[in-house]
Amino acid sequence: MTLDDYRHLHRFFVGADSIVGGEVTVVGSAARQIAKVLRLGSGDRIGVLDGSGVVHIVRLSTVAEDMVNGDIVATETVETEPRISLTVAAALTKGDRMEFALQKCTELGACEFIIFSSKRTVVKPDARSVERRLERWRSIVKEAAEQSSRAVVPSVRGIVSAEELAGVISGYDLAICLWEEETSRKIKSIISQKREFRSILIIVGPEGGFEENEVRMFEKVGAVSATLGPRVLRSETAAVAAVAIILNELG
Repeated sequence: MTLDDYRHLHRFFVGADSIVGGEVTVVGSAARQIAKVLRLGSGDRIGVLDGSGVVHIVRLSTVAEDMVNGDIVATETVETEPRISLTVAAALTKGDRMEFALQKCTELGACEFIIFSSKRTVVKPDARSVERRLERWRSIVKEAAEQSSRAVVPSVRGIVSAEELAGVISGYDLAICLWEEETSRKIKSIISQKREFRSILIIVGPEGGFEENEVRMFEKVGAVSATLGPRVLRSETAAVAAVAIILNELG
């Protein structure tokens, strides 16, 4: 079975402990989806990934709502990951805007997400709410990775402060802060100056934008401010546009 054939299969990420020898066990929501939503049965095939960069083609043997079992009939390397590691640091936004950004950036090829709170962030969740949100966001990213034939599930971490975010900027080959007050420096011109980037961080602000001292703080530790053009974009639109531009050039 070729990779093109694999893309026509329903795909599921599982933990490494779900694969023992040549057998795979799927439980939880994925098992319910296979049994109740997709209505697959014995003999049908699915793609199973464990985040190691390969896909196992699995022929189902037993299908139940609480557990699905199958045998691995082929293993293929999945070469759908970008050549660079792209991290999106997104300021917390209200409503479903964050979910949209996570989903679409995952489909495009982002490798990691850092959710942070800035001075103009409207949403101020408590600790319990943060855990619920992280669980929801990770589920969305996992589903988007399955849908888009990704080989790995991007990580989602946070919620950190802008100061904490500034503390990790030096760990990237390039950090770009999208800022509406920057009028001339564009992403393409920044990345065209050097082609051997291995890791890039893109920083996207909240609905009200960054305060200038936040941008200066990021710049002080190595970030470069950039514009996406003369129009004012929503935070989630800016994130998706930036990822698309960078991976079109480098990924």
